[in-house]
Amino acid sequence: MPEYLSPGVFIEEISSALKAIEGVSTSTAAFVGRARRGTVPGYAWPGSSAPNLPFTPTDGFVLTPDPAPVLVTSFAEFQRTFGPPLPIPLENDPTDYGFLGWAVRAFFDNGGKRAYIARIVDASDTPSTLRVAQGIAYRLLRSASKNDKTIFLTSTRGLQAGNDITFVRHSNGQNALGRPAAAAIAIGIAGPFGLKDGDKLDVTTNTPVATVTVTVVAKPAKVQTSGATPFSIPDGATLQVRIGPASEPIQTVVFSLSDPVVPITPGAATVAQVEAVLQRYVNGVKVSQSGGQVVMETDIQGTAARVEIVAGSAVAPLGLSTGVTGPPSGSTVPDSTHVTVADFASLFSSPNFSVGADGAGRLQFITTAPGAGVTIKLDEVPPGNGLLQRLGFGAVSTLTQNGTAAIPSTLTITSYDAQSNSISFGTAIGEALESSDIYGIVTAASIKPDANKGPQFFARTPGSWSESLRVQIANSDRQAVPILGTAVIALGATKLKVQNVSSLYVGAAVEIDYSGTARSNHQITDIDSGTRQLTISPPTTNAINPSGTPTPTVRTLEIDVIVSDTSGAAPTEIYRGLSWNQSAVADVRRHYASAINSSSRLVWVQPPGVGLPSPLSGSENFTLDTQPTTLDGFPMSPTTIGSETFVDLDDTWVGTDNGPGARSGIESLKEISEARIIASPGKTSATIQLALISQCELLRYRFAILDGERDPAGGSITSILTHRNLYDTSFAAYYQPWVTVKVDGQTRYLPSSGYLAGIYARVDNDRGVWKAPANEPVLNVIGLKTHFTTGEQDLLNPRGVNLTRQFDIGGIRVWGARTLSSDPDVKYINVRRMLIFLEASIDRGTQWVVFEPNAPETWVRLTDSVSAFLLTQWRAGALFGRKPEQAFFVRCDESTMTADDILNGRLICHIGVAIVRPAEFIIFRIEQITNFGAAQ
Repeated sequence: MPEYLSPGVFIEEISSALKAIEGVSTSTAAFVGRARRGTVPGYAWPGSSAPNLPFTPTDGFVLTPDPAPVLVTSFAEFQRTFGPPLPIPLENDPTDYGFLGWAVRAFFDNGGKRAYIARIVDASDTPSTLRVAQGIAYRLLRSASKNDKTIFLTSTRGLQAGNDITFVRHSNGQNALGRPAAAAIAIGIAGPFGLKDGDKLDVTTNTPVATVTVTVVAKPAKVQTSGATPFSIPDGATLQVRIGPASEPIQTVVFSLSDPVVPITPGAATVAQVEAVLQRYVNGVKVSQSGGQVVMETDIQGTAARVEIVAGSAVAPLGLSTGVTGPPSGSTVPDSTHVTVADFASLFSSPNFSVGADGAGRLQFITTAPGAGVTIKLDEVPPGNGLLQRLGFGAVSTLTQNGTAAIPSTLTITSYDAQSNSISFGTAIGEALESSDIYGIVTAASIKPDANKGPQFFARTPGSWSESLRVQIANSDRQAVPILGTAVIALGATKLKVQNVSSLYVGAAVEIDYSGTARSNHQITDIDSGTRQLTISPPTTNAINPSGTPTPTVRTLEIDVIVSDTSGAAPTEIYRGLSWNQSAVADVRRHYASAINSSSRLVWVQPPGVGLPSPLSGSENFTLDTQPTTLDGFPMSPTTIGSETFVDLDDTWVGTDNGPGARSGIESLKEISEARIIASPGKTSATIQLALISQCELLRYRFAILDGERDPAGGSITSILTHRNLYDTSFAAYYQPWVTVKVDGQTRYLPSSGYLAGIYARVDNDRGVWKAPANEPVLNVIGLKTHFTTGEQDLLNPRGVNLTRQFDIGGIRVWGARTLSSDPDVKYINVRRMLIFLEASIDRGTQWVVFEPNAPETWVRLTDSVSAFLLTQWRAGALFGRKPEQAFFVRCDESTMTADDILNGRLICHIGVAIVRPAEFIIFRIEQITNFGAAQ
């Protein structure tokens, strides 16, 4: 009772006498099955006692299991969360892929709006894992050329003048720098070359100073007639010659008066006539006249030149001799028009250089002595004759090449610049460094990356999908803040005044730069924002001159963590500005593990020193040697790949009930109170289907859709009924046959439960749950695995086997609406589901009554609320009757409860409803009538 003690105006809110009851949703489905990825309810992580978690957090860290089962509101969302559907199992395939993804697609295609997904995995399935390093790997901010003495890094944290740094290629793990002194090399092209007799080349070296000259000598083979002229060659005389080696064919020349092109005068052939005949019929030679005789000389010039007079009746008249004639002595190459690299190299002999082919077969001159001061010089003689161009050295008359000095594999830092994140060396680096492939490590320091000492990353869910995961850890430095003061701050200081504290926080790992001469690492233990004074630990290691050049600074050191999926199935996750400090003063909310574990959809991470029953080995604090890093600063792939086995075990599908948050399989659906339709698509085992039925009967407010067997034994009606007769319940419906779809151009079969769940949802939303989900089209199918006839349905329908039929008019439609119950009161699906709707709605909408006075005033209010709700259903067409009193009644008074009920706290309300039944059999009775008029 309100109190009215002082005079005044009092405003009071009075609750409505009628408490409205809102109808619950009946179209939310829940499916159990296998998927490529996604949260697994009740998954027992290897080595962890925490349900659905890879480890039990300690030291202030918090891990919250991902919601499971998972709600999806579209097939696209399902694919983003669980990946594309697994392959459709082939007949007799022992691999238990299930049909979850295909059923979810069918559900949304046919009008479904919301579905909860309970993914299952086998007990032996594991996630991918990887453990990163501790230390620092330095990535290049931009590429550097070989002549650079300064390079720019993403961070110079921890680097000091005098540190040795080695640069390594990520692509092959080899040092990017480091080579011995190289000789001077001149490289041309691959042979063969076209040279000329008399070509001359000078090769000069300066270590030692010497010149070698070679001259190409290449002469042809030559034969000449010596007979009396005119030549007494008879008509039809022949000459057999061979040009080249013995493997070449013999060429036969015929001297004839009747030759249409080059006839001769028999017995008196002129020199010109013989020249013309030989010019026309002998290949590989040049024919000319000299001293009144005919001369033949080979096209080939060099040691391979050869002319052989074999035989013939014209040999004697021409004054020739049979036999082989070669070139004159002195030729140095076999064939000047086809000089190979080996041929050319054989011309040279010098201890100062070598000539040969490089790995690509190109002509190469290389000095014996290496070093930057060594040269090799090529000169063609005379200049301008084109020899160097023909050898592939370019259109030049002279060419000089230098050797190179040795490049060390490790460079010593001479200075650094914290503002520009650059380091400098005393000499040029000697080789180009590409930022996309190069990283640096300090070779002799504690901050060199130490493998398997950092945090361990787990794929968020088990399975081989996570093979494509990548984790990258990048150095991230805040802006350096100047240290202030009017005098030199002695070493050992623990309090520093700075210009601003916006980038600093308690627990931050910081680096103090002593004006570019040294650095030290600390953590902030306290900040006075008013005076901008920091308290640090441990004390400073050097004196600080606030007026020094460059200005001494303090900067916060952090890391960025990038988690990606190279398959493209999930967006890349980037976590910026994170700490790795686990000391007592550190804020665990800034730690990388807190950021990642609270929001990542791809990974969990366990820091060193954290977790039960056994903490991960190692530790973390503010020092750089405990900073997490990948070994090379580039993305790191899992070291242990997740597995999945797809073993067909009923127990996996049924799952276990280990209590709230630890249920798996079908048992996990108990966690979802909103689910009204449940199914395990394609699973026809009695154990699995009985588990679905049992849950529906236990929880009362849900309905199971059962798939009939894909291939009933023998395909007979008896086999179908044998399977159906395993069940007697009003909380489930049984459907045959499976549907036909096209997948990648192939005809495949799918269970109908996903399609039916979508149709249930579509009818509920379009008409109402009181409308039977039958005589409805099945969308996105091309046929049925089995086509049942009306006669066969006459046997199946009375037994509660609902068929999907294909009609000439109407297409493929659901043609049955019965439950599996032997009770005629609830033999129709819409009756049972309408009761579920009414009971769940009244249950939820009358919670306000609990602990209200059990008196007539409450009874009246309750009666009014329920009556108003049922009146709405009657007006929607859900209840039978021309008047409300014919459709329902609600009684809550002394007639529904005794004094004993009231004294024991029981308020009993009796409700009666006349739920509409479907018109299953449409009967038209037609008779003929006669109507004779009365006689006039």
